[in-house]
Amino acid sequence: MTMAAGRVCMVVHHYFPRDVRVRREARALAVAGYDVTVVCLRMPGQPARERWEGIEIARQPIRRHRGRPLPVYLAEYLAMTALASAAVAGLHRRRPFDVVHVHAPPDFLLAAGLLAGLTGARLVLDIHDLTPELYASRFGGLGGLGASRLAGLVEQGACRLADRVVTVTDVFGRRLTERGLD
Repeated sequence: MTMAAGRVCMVVHHYFPRDVRVRREARALAVAGYDVTVVCLRMPGQPARERWEGIEIARQPIRRHRGRPLPVYLAEYLAMTALASAAVAGLHRRRPFDVVHVHAPPDFLLAAGLLAGLTGARLVLDIHDLTPELYASRFGGLGGLGASRLAGLVEQGACRLADRVVTVTDVFGRRLTERGLD
């Protein structure tokens, strides 16, 4: 048996292994010798914990509520962030992670890795969608505008707290640079 190249925790507000991008990244890390744990949502009937293709999965008892009003999204995101924070902290305390890789949105999900970050783990924020634009398009009117502005502030803070920021497209990267981020 060989030693793992390092320990990586991926946090995602989605179902795993259903999320293709996260699944591919987790598999690639596991194949490269990393010890990978994914903290994610749990669908009805899924076990809370399982090992899948060499990847440890720690599912949180939260389901997605697509197409709902903004307050429902926010409650869901906040609940996931709280549960994921506790899960990552507990897992990190037992066997420290080298990296906590958070998939956003929501950008404030990065909070799930803050304790691990304070005790040595590197924080990676992987932006799948630019949250201000996403909120502006999903939630019209003043609520959408207010949510979009608040999301912009949260995005800035999360990007500044992260050791690295990854985007799915160069366009997103340029947009973040235009907003004043490195």
